[in-house]
Amino acid sequence: RFAREIEQRLDPVVVGYGYGIAAGGKVVRDGGGGARRVPQPTNDLVSPLGFSGATVNETSSTSKTVTAVAVARVLEQHGISLDAKVDPYLPAQWARGPGMTTVTFRQLLAHAGLKHPGAVCGTDPYACLEQAVGLGMTAPPGYNNIHYAMFRVILPFVTNGAAMTQLFALEPDTAARN
Repeated sequence: RFAREIEQRLDPVVVGYGYGIAAGGKVVRDGGGGARRVPQPTNDLVSPLGFSGATVNETSSTSKTVTAVAVARVLEQHGISLDAKVDPYLPAQWARGPGMTTVTFRQLLAHAGLKHPGAVCGTDPYACLEQAVGLGMTAPPGYNNIHYAMFRVILPFVTNGAAMTQLFALEPDTAARN
């Protein structure tokens, strides 16, 4: 009945979804509906790809909501304004590109123009973020995941700057820092 309710409520209003229902520590029902991808001018699809309970899907933009809430909560807990600069919360060893010493939390959350370094992001998340900081705020403002990925390093510096400073100063292994 719970699965039926989920499907009846979501089918008419969302593009695609998946769900799992757990009871007693086990998944007792899963399902999904709609499309995980639809034809667009930028892809070669001729019909939508379906979404089911077995569909593997990256969280992608879904995690931005969670990240934004985490940023707001951590900043509030530490008495830091959204308009504070992020520079003090980045590893001191990272070279700062144009605009990086003045960019604020609010600007990162708004996709204000951090330059994405490209392919390295698929293989080395640490190098990706370090290179993005080195490239700086040189891209036109616009939707780009690198802005939110940056909080993966920034928030730990906000919550425990001394430990993070020590980690980046003493740990040469990027895999360990990742």
